[in-house]
Amino acid sequence: MILSSLNGYECHQFGIQPTHQPSCPLQLLAPSQAGPCQAQLCRTAAPAGATMEDELPTANWSSCHMGALIFVTGLSLFNFSYSASNIGGVLLYLDSAHTDCSHEAICLHSSLWKGILVSSCLVGAFFGALFAGPLADHFGRRTTLLTNNFFFIVGSLSSALSPGIQCLVVSRCVVGIGVGIASALVHVYIGEVVPAGRRGEHGAILVMMGTSGILVANLVCWAISDWRWVFALGVVPALLQVIWGSAIMPESSLWYRQRPKSLAMARRSFQAVALEGIRPGIFSIFFLNLATCNAQNIDS
Repeated sequence: MILSSLNGYECHQFGIQPTHQPSCPLQLLAPSQAGPCQAQLCRTAAPAGATMEDELPTANWSSCHMGALIFVTGLSLFNFSYSASNIGGVLLYLDSAHTDCSHEAICLHSSLWKGILVSSCLVGAFFGALFAGPLADHFGRRTTLLTNNFFFIVGSLSSALSPGIQCLVVSRCVVGIGVGIASALVHVYIGEVVPAGRRGEHGAILVMMGTSGILVANLVCWAISDWRWVFALGVVPALLQVIWGSAIMPESSLWYRQRPKSLAMARRSFQAVALEGIRPGIFSIFFLNLATCNAQNIDS
């Protein structure tokens, strides 16, 4: 049983029964260490017959709240499919056979460069998927998914501002890292935070988000003649997930079980505020998530 230095309100917030002991430093204590220490401690109350499903942070969420969680998590799949497929339309604007190269800084005459440009995203995706698991195990699924938007934002902006083909290829590799991490972690995260009996209820949203990214990418390429804007629009879903996801995405309970030392700090992180219905500003989001990351680093 894990003991943590949370106050009575926080205990109640997470369905934990507070117990009062003499005063102790603010740290996690194993039952064998509790001894003569004195402080208000929280003891996890496990009802008879309770299962791991009952400990999921989303166990009592409404369908609307659950749908919002699936949607904001699915933005990673949307950006994955958008970023991977928009190159098909962009290539028409860069191919010397379809555009006037005198007005373009980047113009492709060689089939070799066309192949390198198209496959560069897949190269980045290979390495993103390769390291997604270790990163998620160390930093947490939620933290990794939200931080992964860094690759989508930086890669999309650098692609849009690329002065030459070499820079564009590197930028597409950066986007590909985000694509690989998203493809590897989204379903893992949903499988760990959503109760088994409710996964099918909103599962179609994830499929819709993935396929709609492809659809939107082709529609944008058709509607916008400037290929740089096609790349730049990849920033929008990434920023939306960072802001909205920080407010409603809980961390995986399974990951907490594997790293019990981070439980106390994590319980006092943004999720406690969000569940109470408060919506802090962007600076609060930053510092609360920073506190959670610091707790995670203590374990390593």
